[in-house]
Amino acid sequence: MLVNSLHTLGSIGLGASTVITGGLAALTLGRNATEVRRLSIVAVTWLLGIVILGALGVFNGRTGFGTYAVGVAVALPVLVSVGAYLSNAQVRERVAAVPTEWLIAIHATRILGVLFLLLHAQGSLRGPFGPVAGWGDVIIGLLALPIAWLLARQAASARTIAATFTAAGTADLFAAVSLGIMSEPDSPFRVWTLQASPVMSELPWLLIPAFLVPIYLIAHAAAAANLFARSDPRTPATASPAMEHA
Repeated sequence: MLVNSLHTLGSIGLGASTVITGGLAALTLGRNATEVRRLSIVAVTWLLGIVILGALGVFNGRTGFGTYAVGVAVALPVLVSVGAYLSNAQVRERVAAVPTEWLIAIHATRILGVLFLLLHAQGSLRGPFGPVAGWGDVIIGLLALPIAWLLARQAASARTIAATFTAAGTADLFAAVSLGIMSEPDSPFRVWTLQASPVMSELPWLLIPAFLVPIYLIAHAAAAANLFARSDPRTPATASPAMEHA
């Protein structure tokens, strides 16, 4: 009963989180309504692809490619985005025009890391993965909006605080992904053997590494690029996506 209730809660929470996070990413990176629509189509296509492949068992170690498929889902969007940033001046200009506080605020949805803690308490996630990933995401999620507010207010030391937040948030994601890979029963890199059945390679939990984690990593990378590219982490008001969407 508890397992079914947690699965339902996860489906609802992660469904809402993917829509909110994907929508915020499109609104943040799109400079006008047309670009927002295009980015939204990309996000929806990506999400549907993950859901379909997950339902077909592609990410399951017994019926598909397991950890390798999850790794590709995490890494491919990030590598494509970083490659586009490094090779295309227009992409760099677009990222520079995004207010850094928007890139920080996206991480507020990581408060749903509480689901990791619930899975750990229920016994589905064993070993260090659940507590580390759960508490890390909860803390990052709680800090995201206050730090975004400090950046918006141009508060003293806001840039240093945001840079520390970005580094900590990125480290948390890498730690969570690494521990997840070392905990899944079907993983060839398994270290902890307490977990009896796969969790993160199954829907709805698969949405975390395959959809949300790449968005968070891309947002962290864009925020870091902006923070270290200029002394003032805020973008002038004329470049704000909110104004250009109007």
